[in-house]
Amino acid sequence: MKKIIFSLALVSLLLVITLISLAIYISFFKIKPITLSINNKIEDKLSKIVYVPKGVARPAYNTDSTTYKWEMETNQKEVAAVELSYTPSFLKSQEKIYVNLKMGEHGDPSIFDKSLPALINDEYSLKSSIDPKNSNPQTPPGAIFEKIGLQIEDKKGKAVSIEWQISKKEFGEELANEYKKLEKYPDFIFKFLYFLPQFLIDIFSGA
Repeated sequence: MKKIIFSLALVSLLLVITLISLAIYISFFKIKPITLSINNKIEDKLSKIVYVPKGVARPAYNTDSTTYKWEMETNQKEVAAVELSYTPSFLKSQEKIYVNLKMGEHGDPSIFDKSLPALINDEYSLKSSIDPKNSNPQTPPGAIFEKIGLQIEDKKGKAVSIEWQISKKEFGEELANEYKKLEKYPDFIFKFLYFLPQFLIDIFSGA
């Protein structure tokens, strides 16, 4: 009887070790490369709308958003705090990608407004952001985004946040194929595998 119990315990232990090893392998060598590739392809496409200067700090990644934060200097030598984020929309149920360019914490709307020409590459979006009162509500033909939303600062009437809504279909077949690779994982398993590498790194680094 003891031998049977010992054998079952040993088999169970080996099974657990195998499952953990498999999860670690999939996390590091499947999920992480795919999600990084998706982020890179999204950013390449977004360069038609908004510009991320070279040399800015590495973005903060998670399943819900990818976020850049930096400071830039205007032509008047004023410093503008900037935050750019977008939803990578890894899950099959997430059909839209939302891109948000906004003034950083404790920023000045007037200074942020001056920085917009150096940040926004799309002419329609730039005009709408600089002159919100006269912005055209209709998206121009050929734009990759479906609509644009502005958050206006009450006192000065300046845009402090610009959000674009884009269909994932606009990013082409190459990106669609990357998304399909993730569809085999149920949402909760994908999220577990996504965060597993950072969890292990934090444990072994003593964080």
